[in-house]
Amino acid sequence: MMYLCAESSADSRSATRRTGNIVNEPKRLGDAAKERVLTVIEEARNVHDEEGLKALLRGRVNELIPHQMTAGGIAGRDKRRISITINTGIPAAILHGVLSSSQADPRLGKKAWAEEPGVRIFNDLSSMKRPGSSWYEAVERHGIRNLIIHGLPDIGGENSSYFCLAQSPEPTLAEHGYLMELITPHLHTALLRAIRSKQFSRQERRLTAREQEILHVMCQGYTNKEIAALLGISENTVRNHASRVCEKLGVANRTMAVARANALGWW
Repeated sequence: MMYLCAESSADSRSATRRTGNIVNEPKRLGDAAKERVLTVIEEARNVHDEEGLKALLRGRVNELIPHQMTAGGIAGRDKRRISITINTGIPAAILHGVLSSSQADPRLGKKAWAEEPGVRIFNDLSSMKRPGSSWYEAVERHGIRNLIIHGLPDIGGENSSYFCLAQSPEPTLAEHGYLMELITPHLHTALLRAIRSKQFSRQERRLTAREQEILHVMCQGYTNKEIAALLGISENTVRNHASRVCEKLGVANRTMAVARANALGWW
């Protein structure tokens, strides 16, 4: 799965200068906030897997925009539900309501965001209380007071990322929304790498020990003949193992298998 960011920061800012729950851009940021934004951007570049993204969200992003829980995912822009998620503590009942909008207030849902992209801040969830709402019962049970939501469409507009930060110790301010807008493109690309790594890890577990060994040596630039000599097997056996590696990884040739392993930082 590969999605590319297309929305420029200027386009993104123009999308957020609206009324209601979509924030307006503050005039300027202090030096401390600028430094924290740059730190998030720098560390996001080094995220290659789910644990790395979670560490970024719990650490630097939390220092920039205080929160206790985060979730993010990717889904088709016309869908109501996020299909792939990475969660750092949002209870399942609440996450389902926010990301699917089937139980929560429609303003929270993925579909609403897709129709009108922009940072959304909710400091009072009590207005979303509905009779018999299991989602709001979960909100009350876990003491969730506020949410900030944003995401980024891909280059074709068919898919988008979606991030939800919850439970700030203080009311979420317009400045927090602007900060969220600044870092979301970088969280978006980090999320894509984390999801690809997660999918690749599932594929990796399908490889036998010998196939993993073959792929590892392939990544070091050895030819089939050199791999055969190195491992003490025939060149034909190497070709057979390499063919199975490509098949299991869903790629057309060994060059693509090596590129995928390198891109995901497998070794």
